[in-house]
Amino acid sequence: MTLEEALQEFILDKELAGLAPASIQSYKNFIHVFLLYIDKDLSLQSVSYEVVKRSLVKICSGSIGQATKSTYVRNIRIFLCWIDNEYGLPFNPRKIKIPRRPKRAVMLLNSSEVGNLFSCVKSSIPWITARNNAMIALMYDSGIRQKEVCGLLKKNIDREKMIIKVTGKGAKDRYVPLGKVSLSMIGDYLQLCPYKDSEYLFLGRYGKPVTTGSVKTFMNRLKHQTGFDLSSHKLRHNFATNFCIDSLCETGCSNMSDLSALLGHESVETTKQYEHFAQSMLAAQIRRSHLDKIMM
Repeated sequence: MTLEEALQEFILDKELAGLAPASIQSYKNFIHVFLLYIDKDLSLQSVSYEVVKRSLVKICSGSIGQATKSTYVRNIRIFLCWIDNEYGLPFNPRKIKIPRRPKRAVMLLNSSEVGNLFSCVKSSIPWITARNNAMIALMYDSGIRQKEVCGLLKKNIDREKMIIKVTGKGAKDRYVPLGKVSLSMIGDYLQLCPYKDSEYLFLGRYGKPVTTGSVKTFMNRLKHQTGFDLSSHKLRHNFATNFCIDSLCETGCSNMSDLSALLGHESVETTKQYEHFAQSMLAAQIRRSHLDKIMM
């Protein structure tokens, strides 16, 4: 079997596993670049660590950013690990080191900025305004992804337990917390929404479920209105960092395993970046300026 034939089998395997079309296309894009730098007709038993390493060096030697390099290598390693599990390789692909992604501090919205955010959520149609308020509240206070917002079902809101069932990446279900303010905004929206029979929670003006494109457009418009560095994913970052800060203040522990489950991450390692941001932010807030001690 050649690398190109293995890629076809890999994609088929991912399709059978129920991965989203966007995720499958992402795999295709990244691995296609890899096959441009390595002989795509190379037999699997001829794929050595040295050959792979030289190809990865070529991919990462361009002007692409560190985060993009990390994404390329991670996707290629996933592909090679799959080949190793299914057919075997002459080397262990897990020894491939993934370049570290740059750690950028999350811009946490303060209380006045959160208030300003909701005050800018306005539409000429009252029920659309209510819908947008509810979407912002859920992304900020529950940490759900943009695509998950679009797929939320009314029946999955548990008002008694104050949780929502969300279908995330890989069609995996999980539960996320539902705050009182978010629940109240959802209630206001449902009362005003003219399309009562739909099973989906968030609808567009013609009664169809909202799309990721429409949510992205709305968030971009809000970003320009507020002047904040804003996106659906940055609201998710706010949720995760605030979760860590609240946990550290209340229990002295950041509860990474709980946060990982709430975010729908495959590994706790993916979640640990938020622990770092939260700890550094708390340390900066608690520490009293030494210069102030001397001069004031």
